[in-house]
Amino acid sequence: MLKKLTIFIASLCCLTYTYAQDIDLDVRNIPDSLMKKADAVVRYSIEDVQIVSPGTVKYSHKYAITILNESGRNYATLYEYYSKMKEIKSIQGALYNAQGKQVKKLKKSDISDLSGVDDASLMSDARFKKYTFYQSYYPYTVMFDVDVTYNTALFLPTWQPVLGNYVSVQHATFNVSVPGDGNLRYKQVGITGVPAKVQHKNNWTYSWELENFKAKPSEVMEAFKVDKYPLVLIASSKFQYGKFDGQVDSWDSFGKFIYTLNKERDELPGKVKQVVHKLTDNVQDPKEKARILYRYLQNNTRYISVQLGVGGLQTYDAAYVAENNYGDCKALTNFMKALLKEAGIKAYCSVIDAGNNSGFILEDFPSSQFNHVILCVPFSARDTTWLECTSQDIEFGYLGGFTSDRATLLYGDFGGKLVHTPAYQNHQNLQLRIVNAEIDPQSGNVKLSAKTMYTGLQHDDPYMAHRVFNKEDMTKYLRQRIDLPSFDLVNYNYAIPPPEEVPALEEDLELLARNYVTKSGKRLFVEPNMLTKQKTKFLEEKEERRFDFQFSYAYVDVDTVNIKIPAGYKLETIPKQVSLNNPVGKYTYHVQLEGDILHLYRRVEFKEGVYPAADYQAFVKYMNAIRDTDGSKVVFVKAE
Repeated sequence: MLKKLTIFIASLCCLTYTYAQDIDLDVRNIPDSLMKKADAVVRYSIEDVQIVSPGTVKYSHKYAITILNESGRNYATLYEYYSKMKEIKSIQGALYNAQGKQVKKLKKSDISDLSGVDDASLMSDARFKKYTFYQSYYPYTVMFDVDVTYNTALFLPTWQPVLGNYVSVQHATFNVSVPGDGNLRYKQVGITGVPAKVQHKNNWTYSWELENFKAKPSEVMEAFKVDKYPLVLIASSKFQYGKFDGQVDSWDSFGKFIYTLNKERDELPGKVKQVVHKLTDNVQDPKEKARILYRYLQNNTRYISVQLGVGGLQTYDAAYVAENNYGDCKALTNFMKALLKEAGIKAYCSVIDAGNNSGFILEDFPSSQFNHVILCVPFSARDTTWLECTSQDIEFGYLGGFTSDRATLLYGDFGGKLVHTPAYQNHQNLQLRIVNAEIDPQSGNVKLSAKTMYTGLQHDDPYMAHRVFNKEDMTKYLRQRIDLPSFDLVNYNYAIPPPEEVPALEEDLELLARNYVTKSGKRLFVEPNMLTKQKTKFLEEKEERRFDFQFSYAYVDVDTVNIKIPAGYKLETIPKQVSLNNPVGKYTYHVQLEGDILHLYRRVEFKEGVYPAADYQAFVKYMNAIRDTDGSKVVFVKAE
């Protein structure tokens, strides 16, 4: 549990260092309660942050972690990033056996120094140091001691003493020293009480401590819970960023700083201005103008990451993008903003935490919590369009799962304001499929033609595959996605329909499902639901569930399957109609015969949301009932 510290004496740092030196790393010293359900145990972790000035922050982190099994091996690796804004001063490390005896000491020459540049990051001063201690048997313990200096107080370390699921913590401390009046902005999550605060000369030190924290498991579909583990965010109200002075005591002040950093960088060169007017002067509708200019952006620029010096927050100007035809998210968004400005359309940049599994920020703690920039175009009070400016393929006005449904900091000459990007509802995220099937009773093969309409978030993956993959990769993609035991991919085709509320993709497939029909004497057994089955069997929890579960996005699948009964056969048995309801959604399954065509109608709907742990067992039964129904068979028998 987390405990409020008693008063620390002036030699706090020396004492914590001595603690780390003196602790016996013998695995037998780990309490049994910390070994339960653990892949690794943090023996000690000592983090010291010294805010020297708005432009200088010193940070040290010394920790030892015992690796208990194969699943914990990743914790034996050190990754330490650095750039012009963050300098690594020293790295030390050692490996200990189960008895706590040192068996290897890290040498400077052992550490890899690698570029942080990838295919999309062609202009970056980001690099990282990496080293992994390897041991063929368990348990063993690794120790790392890292000292770094930040050349800005804008980006400060976050205290996350619990490294993840299945990790226990024996002892961890976090000490933050600030000069002057001792004011420190901090945000505690999953922590009760207040930190200890001690003055020493002209500095104040805030301290947090964690002891004997037991490992927590992960659970199927576990809902994100920010307070599952202790967390402390810190922020300096004043900071220097390169040659710029800034303040971040509110979202408004942070927005003003980012705006000041980037203002007057949206001036287009004359030749690009001429292009803008040529493309849009004869177009009356502002949104259509924006659509045309967005297409121009996509056709004439490409994305790379730029992280040089202050480049993390300051954009290259519009003229740079015009000359080089590339830029990072800031530069391309600023360039698009400049194109719209020349066409008489007002737009605002907005920083956001992007990622399909990201998007959460602490809205009551203004600080740098963002990794991406998008563009907001408010055509009217009821018509706001958001633009993702780094993709050459995404549709106009569509964000997808990368940046939808989350808080974002809109900034401009007004300052900064938190707003929310659009969320896509289940009626927008559709998979509508019609399958026509013909059975060959001799071979057991089934000839299929499947026409599918994907919309909203359900269209994202197939759309990007269609846009990006060559024929060979597309064939591999379809083979992985089509859920048939054995099949020939005869033909496929894609079409993009005219834009609607959300983007859509039409898919046409021709398949030959081999040995799909089971033959027994004069009977044929066929699963009519051929392409959209719920196959995962959910297991009931052996122990009482601890955490809520979550559906990350809402969607609806509707399948209609039309099976032509083979000549000489008649229908003998059909599955019963099924209707299921659960707080997470609804399911309908119905089979009926019309002439010589057997029709299956299947509809499943899921609602986005977080659901109580107490409802999980009912959810398991619901999902397994869907699975059983999806596997239902019809029986055809030879006509006598």
